Amino acid sequence: MNVLLLNYDFPPNPGIGGRRWAKLAKAMAQQGHTIHVVKAEFPVGAEPSSWAEDVNHENISITSAPRNYPKAISHPVASLWGKIKFHIHKQLLKLKESGTIYDQSIGWDSTAMPICRNILNQHNIDTIIATGAPWNLLVYAARLKKEFPGCNLLIDYRDPWLTARNYGMANLSGSRKKAEESKQSFVFEQADFVCTPYAYLTEQLSQWSSLHCAHQPAFHTLDHFFDPSDFSTLQTTRKEDAVFRVVYAGDAYIGSEPQWQELQRIIQAITAENKDRINIQFDLYTTAKLPAFMSTIPNVHAYAPIGKSIFNIMQQADVLLIVLPENKKNERTTKFFEYLPFRKPLLVVAPLGEVTNYIESNQLGVHSNQSLPIIQSLFNGDYAAHSFNSSFDLSCETNVYRTQQMMEMLS
Repeated sequence: MNVLLLNYDFPPNPGIGGRRWAKLAKAMAQQGHTIHVVKAEFPVGAEPSSWAEDVNHENISITSAPRNYPKAISHPVASLWGKIKFHIHKQLLKLKESGTIYDQSIGWDSTAMPICRNILNQHNIDTIIATGAPWNLLVYAARLKKEFPGCNLLIDYRDPWLTARNYGMANLSGSRKKAEESKQSFVFEQADFVCTPYAYLTEQLSQWSSLHCAHQPAFHTLDHFFDPSDFSTLQTTRKEDAVFRVVYAGDAYIGSEPQWQELQRIIQAITAENKDRINIQFDLYTTAKLPAFMSTIPNVHAYAPIGKSIFNIMQQADVLLIVLPENKKNERTTKFFEYLPFRKPLLVVAPLGEVTNYIESNQLGVHSNQSLPIIQSLFNGDYAAHSFNSSFDLSCETNVYRTQQMMEMLS
């Protein structure tokens, strides 16, 4: 297969937005497919992606297109002039754009599309793949499909679009929301395949398409995954101390304050129960600002992310922590899958949904909706109390397996 992949922050650009397709492109390249990537130019002063080495392959060629989104908005300066520039550019975008103005691929078509057309004309491309967010990028890919109808078009949603709580979607006026709906309709009219990492989102989009579009693409769920090579050189020696470690790594999602409050309650309960027996420590690695009350808990420690070194920290953990708000209770995120290879019990603090059901049905740990004695058993090391399954089959959860699923979908 010869693929043109549009991924705004594909490595070496930093950010989680490049991880999914970096890993899929890596597996595709190893299987002999050719991937021509068009991404946004590298942000000035940024640190390279943790997945930059994954895309260093002779079958992966990467071309960068200059960004056109105002830096005054994407990287505002905390000064009077910076605030003035922010509001000026914000007003200009409101005049220019009919939908959300918080989409970093706005204007990117002027630099990226000539590159894409050149690749399509010079190489025997059979499949165009575009992944969002940012969402205007999907519109640009749909335009390419109209120009090059002989190519398959696969649209990949890493997140919800119209129902998102970010990207400025939650507070759009009726007319601006209608503009975003028109964009999605156009994308579906051109797409051959639409995939998402979450079954509920796939179903939502399929139902929406059936109501709003004459042409129906094929909808599929392509779950997230882990890359086995990330875990091949882990330290296996356990730290010789009396600390019982609970480790969290990832974002603190918008709207998750109730879950952090629930975690606070759990921490206070289990530490009170175990204070004379074990030293329980919660280590949280995140760039996000945690609720202020978390800093008042003596055995909670917050750290900046440490890239792939976090895998060695997880290997030393006794329990791995997941915190999800209401709108993500059905999303097995990237981090969820990267927890699985450690075969550590999971503590999930989330409303009842797909994730908590998955934890219970596969015996992977406990969740905050269960009784305190069951949760407590995790910290007693009494894994048999909740039948923790340390031999859970992971063979169908890798990037290689997902790539095989994708190829079957496209065939």
